[in-house]
Order: sequence, then C-alpha cells, then structure tokens
Amino acid sequence: MLDPARAGAVDVHTETYGLDGAPKVCERLRAGCVDGRAVIPHG
Repeated sequence: MLDPARAGAVDVHTETYGLDGAPKVCERLRAGCVDGRAVIPHG
C-alpha cells in the first residue's frame, strides 16, 4: 500500500475539524456525508 501512495496513485480525501466541530463531524459521519476520513487533530 505504501508504494502506490508514494507514487501518487492513491487519492486521499480528508476533512479536518477543530475539537469544537466534533458534534458536526458525528452528524456528518452518521449521515454518510464524509467522503474519506474526518480528522480532529489534537495539540
């Protein structure tokens, strides 16, 4: 999996939210509206 990713053959979709956006993320996940991964970074 890493070789195709390094070659740019993998198209990764992410949506980044702040901690205050967690309720919205949960709603979008339950509704099936997240295309790829939803990320709430910490730090």
